[in-house]
Amino acid sequence: MSSFEARDDGTRVAKVPVRVGRRVLPTIDVVGVAGTVGTGRVDLAPTTSGIPGPGPTGFTVPGPGCREVSLRDDPRVRVVVSVAR
Repeated sequence: MSSFEARDDGTRVAKVPVRVGRRVLPTIDVVGVAGTVGTGRVDLAPTTSGIPGPGPTGFTVPGPGCREVSLRDDPRVRVVVSVAR
């Protein structure tokens, strides 16, 4: 996974490549786990080739901690990321 960059407001951001295999963009949730408070945001930006296909994805969290990133339509698709201070 890409490394996170700290912003002046304390948020952390990263660009993560995501391949979308269907014609509709998925909804991705980012929630705090393991005692971490706060949700994050995922911004999908398909390339000019459209979808299905690869898309650069902006991943933003409010600060350090553990977050579970999951695909709302399929709870089997999830990953937990830890963002260092």
